[in-house]
Amino acid sequence: MSVQKTLSPLFFLVTIATYSQTSKTIILKLPSPSKIIGNQKIIKLYQADSLIILTGQNYFAENMQAWMLKNPNITKDKDLFEKINTHSQGDTILANIVADTSNLSDRLLFRTSDLLENKKCVIYNTKSKSFENTILLIYYKDFGKGGRKFNLYNKTFLITTDWVE
Repeated sequence: MSVQKTLSPLFFLVTIATYSQTSKTIILKLPSPSKIIGNQKIIKLYQADSLIILTGQNYFAENMQAWMLKNPNITKDKDLFEKINTHSQGDTILANIVADTSNLSDRLLFRTSDLLENKKCVIYNTKSKSFENTILLIYYKDFGKGGRKFNLYNKTFLITTDWVE
């Protein structure tokens, strides 16, 4: 009887840990740079280590406008969109720097995740000097929170927490 009492809490903890951590993985085949960027301005969304995430200005604008239409009360998204549009001189808009200097990096991260998820971005690898063709998207749920993780070569390069219970 005393053995069962000491094993029950351990079994309970193991069961909860196994049940709470779930994920779903999808392989995303990214489009060609010419399809995403074409003859429009390039928006640099994200840069870390040897990866740069880019999109075309039209895709970015469509994504932002659709999001703001569904979520009109998130004023930081309106601020981000306006600031990026005002920095649109030249061929490349450095949205990552605009967001950093405006304290809006968290909002740009969500837009970048959404664009990646919908295959409206390209990823340039500065080490190999080439564009990546495929990434993994992992939808995760982990102890009261969940979101998206983007992996390349078995390493997470971008993560968002989309919800918390």
